[in-house]
Amino acid sequence: MAGRPTATDWARTAEVGGSCVAVDVTAQEPADVAGVVAREHGAGLVGLGEPNRSVQVPQVWVPDSSMWRLRLQAQAPNFQPADTTSIAASPVVLAMPQPIATGLAPAGTAVTWESVVRRMQTGCCATFGMSMTATLLLSRK
Repeated sequence: MAGRPTATDWARTAEVGGSCVAVDVTAQEPADVAGVVAREHGAGLVGLGEPNRSVQVPQVWVPDSSMWRLRLQAQAPNFQPADTTSIAASPVVLAMPQPIATGLAPAGTAVTWESVVRRMQTGCCATFGMSMTATLLLSRK
């Protein structure tokens, strides 16, 4: 887990109000954490079901995708994180078989994010087999 060495190094010398700091880094499934955060705010997230009962709402959460924050803010309006700074990023690659690309853009034109979003808004997901994360990401544009 990437955060553990950083937290451990920081905790060795950190002080808050003159007291030493204890840091406990725990790996949890992002969907479970999102589920317990949503439940704490009186909401549920479509498609998640019940979160693992052993998962607690963390004081700090570094999810694998900013989509979890966007989903929580959409379903739980009282969820307002104090800081939403991204600490990492990765490129997005959009790849698909030719028949799907043909359905997204007229023949002879390039598939654009706008054409993908337009198709997402017309309910193409079941046909194209897009994941829930992709659906939410593209529909937030």
